[in-house]
Amino acid sequence: MPLSVVLALALVGLFCLWFTRRQKTGKILVTVAVGLLALLGYHGVTDMLLRPLEQVYAPLFHAKEVTDVK
Repeated sequence: MPLSVVLALALVGLFCLWFTRRQKTGKILVTVAVGLLALLGYHGVTDMLLRPLEQVYAPLFHAKEVTDVK
């Protein structure tokens, strides 16, 4: 899941900022994490990433089958 990877990246960056002398590395990691989080929050980007997977794998059931159940 992208969210857990981005959060882990942000936590490592914050750790570098607060507890080590690698301030520049920490700033870069936190900036990349926030940028990825913002980028992956847009529907256009997520749709572009999911479309190839949805075309390869068929759905388990169709919406019409679900609505016809009485």
